[in-house]
Amino acid sequence: MDPETRRAWLEVVSGNDYDQHMAAIGQAQVNASLVCQMLGDHPLAPGARLLFVGCGTGQTLDFADLDELRRFTITFSDINPEFLAKLEGRRRRHGLEALVVQDDLTSTQLAKRFDAVVTVLVLEHIDWKVGVDTILGYGPRYLHFIIQQQEPQAAELSLDRELPPSIREFKSVARPRLLSRADLQSYLEKRGVSLARVYERPVPDAKTMVGLVFVPQSRRGDTLAPRELSDFEHLRYSPISRATRSG
Repeated sequence: MDPETRRAWLEVVSGNDYDQHMAAIGQAQVNASLVCQMLGDHPLAPGARLLFVGCGTGQTLDFADLDELRRFTITFSDINPEFLAKLEGRRRRHGLEALVVQDDLTSTQLAKRFDAVVTVLVLEHIDWKVGVDTILGYGPRYLHFIIQQQEPQAAELSLDRELPPSIREFKSVARPRLLSRADLQSYLEKRGVSLARVYERPVPDAKTMVGLVFVPQSRRGDTLAPRELSDFEHLRYSPISRATRSG
């Protein structure tokens, strides 16, 4: 992640504005539905370890099938402490047991392994190859990505949309780069990871949310043993500390 994009995510965009914007453009609702469908179509044993990286404010919880999520031992991670505070509030309000961890995907301090990793609209904002390599290091059986595709007129359509103040400032500072499905697939296939399924959902402004499920060849038919939340207790988010690597 370049310095200006990092500053934009940490200091510019507010959690309330982000939630308002993502709901207004329909991406919050569509992405929550996509996540639950991908998880449901590629089931794991109850208690399997699920990681949401770059989870933001946890707005997904307002639109997701919570019964689907409750089957997992969940960890949420993001770099923005304000977002994580909002997520923690949502988690409590929805009665979802999970760990909330401040962590950076491009320099992770998470040393645990996970059965599945969910990454929604994150790779566009970071050095995506570093992010993907980090995710592979978690040893997942399934890699669930949502990326964005858009038509040529999307930028023009977006200009006509009224934006919350901090989102408008964010767009003037950050420089996300769209990632093509072909590039992501090619990179993962060279690492022995196959594309299992593709999902596409249109959203406003001539954009499409694309869900991609990948399976490492070495993990086919394999699953990690379920773990208790207490095994991750040392990683629990607090406003004054970051996740630390365990030995």
